[in-house]
Amino acid sequence: MKDYISYNGYLSRLNKSDLKTLFMMLEEYKLIYKYNLGLPENVSFGVEVEFQNVLLDNVQNEIRKDSCFKYWYSHKDASVSIETEKGILGGEVSTDILHDIQDDWINLHNLFDILNLMDAKATNKTAFHIHVGAHIFKDDLKYAIRFIKLWCIFENIIYRFGYGKTALKRPHIDIFAPPIARLYRNNYLHNDRYFENMDSTYELDYGKKRAVNFKNYHYLYTEEEVNNTIEIRTPNGTLDPIIAQNNVNFFIKLMLYVTSNKYDEDLIDGLFARLKYKTLEEYSKLDIKTALFLSDLIFDNSLDKIDFLSQYIKKDDYIYLR
Repeated sequence: MKDYISYNGYLSRLNKSDLKTLFMMLEEYKLIYKYNLGLPENVSFGVEVEFQNVLLDNVQNEIRKDSCFKYWYSHKDASVSIETEKGILGGEVSTDILHDIQDDWINLHNLFDILNLMDAKATNKTAFHIHVGAHIFKDDLKYAIRFIKLWCIFENIIYRFGYGKTALKRPHIDIFAPPIARLYRNNYLHNDRYFENMDSTYELDYGKKRAVNFKNYHYLYTEEEVNNTIEIRTPNGTLDPIIAQNNVNFFIKLMLYVTSNKYDEDLIDGLFARLKYKTLEEYSKLDIKTALFLSDLIFDNSLDKIDFLSQYIKKDDYIYLR
């Protein structure tokens, strides 16, 4: 069997026989937790881990026992917290600013260990949000615009990947993290200079409750700034550290692509101009051809591609190859 972990070619260009072999390998493939993702040193992020079934005060007391969580906070969240006689049940933990270093990955894994030992639950109400330091787009608004176009083109793939182990969207995702493809492209269709005329990050902001939240994108800086972030809100809630890390890896490398030398402006602009809308329900459907194409586009190594596909393709998926 071909070693696709070390394969340097384009997965989207494999023939039917090789694709069958790849998908057979993926059935047995196991994601592992890593202590380095190969991200640039200056990239920063934080996550919000929503949970239910455990008293909020108990979680806060538990994480306060370890100094590594000094700036991590558990707090109430209207979408998952319930008032009870014993206190608030459920909430979220917000991490401090994290980087792609071993200590931060160990601490994040420890948080999931704590929540799981306390019998916290990820339910169909919970989400997993990722805040990425906005300096990932340097000091140029064009990178954020590129990212919006890329997201819109592949929004169906992005949502399905973020659903985690199943292809099921959480019931209120259309309220708390609705798609943005139709919004931004309709603005473009009404004014083909819509993006060209943008000169402020505030023009990207259409409210917090979007698939991508630009509300805290305040500054065009090249350096890390507290509270200058772009929030990814689509992933379903998870208490699996491996899925959580795979989400971070995918979304940050999706963002890094638009600042890289690999970025193909003609290709992305052409695909954006020809974009056909899908419904949120259609986002749950398997689109393996497009997923393979996206993996080749944004990743520079096969391990990332395999990790992405292993989460995008769900356990009970049937893959039909023409």
